[in-house]
Amino acid sequence: MSEQDQNNHQAALIEDLLAAPFIAAANANSKMAQEQVKFLMESCFDQDGDSFTPKMVSLTIRSNGQPHSAEDEVISFELPIITIIPFNSLCVKDISVKFDMEVVSLGSDHGIENSDGSKKSMQMRGSVASSRSDDNSTQARNQSKMQVEITGGTIPLPVGLTTILKFYSNNIQLKS
Repeated sequence: MSEQDQNNHQAALIEDLLAAPFIAAANANSKMAQEQVKFLMESCFDQDGDSFTPKMVSLTIRSNGQPHSAEDEVISFELPIITIIPFNSLCVKDISVKFDMEVVSLGSDHGIENSDGSKKSMQMRGSVASSRSDDNSTQARNQSKMQVEITGGTIPLPVGLTTILKFYSNNIQLKS
């Protein structure tokens, strides 16, 4: 196989090369969100068919009404676990992609449509640029380098979750 054939075989549409790291970041966000929902539902709720009931923890506090009083008052209450577990609403905040690209082929392909239904007039294929490095004096290899920097962070909790937390917090009742 000639070098030109190898380059064409390894080449991808330039738009695919540019989009791939961002699609991977979007997929990572999706997986993190799914795992967070799974954690929330498994840790904080019991399922009975299509219904979910909050898991509760019973707490007891001893207090006395008067300083130095011999008689303690026992206060008990149930607290939904969801109100005491810390939640992280994690996501990919920033992504930076750096690489050199080689245009491998350029041609017109009128059979391909854009997302809006119009025909493409030009099709460019490329690859991440190769750099030649010597491992030792008798052996060399081609390397492609793409630098991707991802910054994660937190976003505010979803409104639905904060509403549930507020509802549970406002409805904690003490039992004597």
